[in-house]
Amino acid sequence: MGTYSVTLKRDNNRVVVFTSNLTEVEVVTGLKKVPGDFALSLRRTRVWTKAQEDWARYMVEKAEGRIVEEQPKAQPAEQPAGMGAIVELFAHANVSLQYPRVTFATSAGTVRIQRAGERSRYAGDLMVTDGGSFENNRFYGRIDKAGAFHPGRDSSSAVTGVLAEIAANPAEALGRLGLAQGQCCFCGKDLTDEASTTHGYGPVCAKNWGLPHGAAKIKVS
Repeated sequence: MGTYSVTLKRDNNRVVVFTSNLTEVEVVTGLKKVPGDFALSLRRTRVWTKAQEDWARYMVEKAEGRIVEEQPKAQPAEQPAGMGAIVELFAHANVSLQYPRVTFATSAGTVRIQRAGERSRYAGDLMVTDGGSFENNRFYGRIDKAGAFHPGRDSSSAVTGVLAEIAANPAEALGRLGLAQGQCCFCGKDLTDEASTTHGYGPVCAKNWGLPHGAAKIKVS
């Protein structure tokens, strides 16, 4: 049985280094017991990148109790939780992009966030749908200009859960989602070069959306 070395950068710049003696079959089998959309997306991916395999091993090893990390102390919230970070993300993107949008996969299906047009009764708000045409799409809800989420007719806990993760840390969550699907959530291009597979998005999208790139890596939970 071989030894697989893993070095991961977690939140708050914590680095997790460990070795895994699990076989690929054991990793795939163990991942079936790990909850969450990221684990589900990895199970649906036929061929993993190096980064995806690292995270798969990390989740399995942690779930089986072989990795124990000290949890950071919780910080008191300065204001009620909301989707303000997503609103700010799109405000930054609007400087460079005329029609910015974010697309990613969840257990409920494809989700797309994009700004409502000027003719909409909710002009300027961020609409959360499955990306289908206006009359035939699934409408999960909208995020108003103040960052409050308003559930839609097809509201789903799976979708709102991922939105909350994005709002908590856009770079971390969208980078993780991009890695899971092998495509950038912003431009839809395949993640192929090392920089993109490290962050979950490329340098151009990082600049357009005001996200870290280069030496700073994404933080995946």
